[in-house]
Order: sequence, then structure tokens, then C-alpha cells
Amino acid sequence: MVPHNTPQSILQTLNTFISQQNIPGAIRFYINVDNKSNFDSEVIMNPELSFKEWIAILPSEDFRYESLRKKIWNLSMGGKALLILLPESVISWRKSTSTFKRIHLKGANMAFSGSSLYSMGWFHRSKIREIHQYRLVHIWLTPQIYDVNSALFKKDMAIRLDAITSFNTAPNDL
Repeated sequence: MVPHNTPQSILQTLNTFISQQNIPGAIRFYINVDNKSNFDSEVIMNPELSFKEWIAILPSEDFRYESLRKKIWNLSMGGKALLILLPESVISWRKSTSTFKRIHLKGANMAFSGSSLYSMGWFHRSKIREIHQYRLVHIWLTPQIYDVNSALFKKDMAIRLDAITSFNTAPNDL
């Protein structure tokens, strides 16, 4: 996934790289949003910002739930579903999993990383398990490029693997 305003030269380079791989892949766009963004109306005016019926957004760290509620409804009325990338990166949402549950009940899907980069306090691992148990994870993301031999990579993968294996749930996939 890349920001929707990525220059064409970079997109061409990425497409070339993807086409040379053994695993099929494609570029998908996301929109960076903050509390002042009107991404719901932007999507209606620019349908190329979405992937089929999906709109992917990456909220800022200070993003508020109030900035999102009505936009989820507006997008769904236009036949678009919302996918929130790295919702655990929003500082105020990390405090309690109830915000993630409210967002899910409103109709938005979420792509979590489970990374310790976005720690949810002392009980980070158990909160990630709870998020997975309640089927709030639509897909799992890797938040950055890791050195696979680094301690951070091993720690983050252990957290995610613990959550995935602790409860038997349906596969997380678009």
C-alpha cells in the first residue's frame, strides 16, 4: 500500500519490481487523514482513491473517533467500505479496546500490526489477543521494513503469532 499522492515515477518503479516477483502483487492506495480531512467527500469526487469498494486510510496519531463516525456512514451510503490501517497507531485509541469495537460495529474494518512500536501499555500482548479474539482484525500488516534477524522483528512476530494461535478464527483476508 502506498499513499494516493505518490509520484508516478515511484509507482512505475514499484510496478516493475512487483511484476518481477514470483508472488503476484499489486499496488493499493491509502489516504493519510487527520482530524480536518474530508476524505469521505474526496472519495466521492475522486473514485480512483479507492480499490473497488474499499477505501484505505492511515489516521494521524492524534486522530479522534468523533472525526470518523459520520464518515463511515457517508462512505457506506456511497457503497464504499472503510479499511483503517494501523488503528493502534492512534494514541487515544490504544487506551482501550472498546474504541476498536465501536469502530468495528459502525462498519469499518481494521488492519492491525500488533507491533510493539504502537504499545498498548503493559498488557499489549493480551490486548492484541483480545482484538484478534473479537475478530476486529481484518488483515495483519507489517508497519515497516524489518531486518528479519533483529530483536524488534522477532518480538513483533512473536506477539502476532501468539494472538493468531491463541484463538481459532477465520483467515484474515480482503
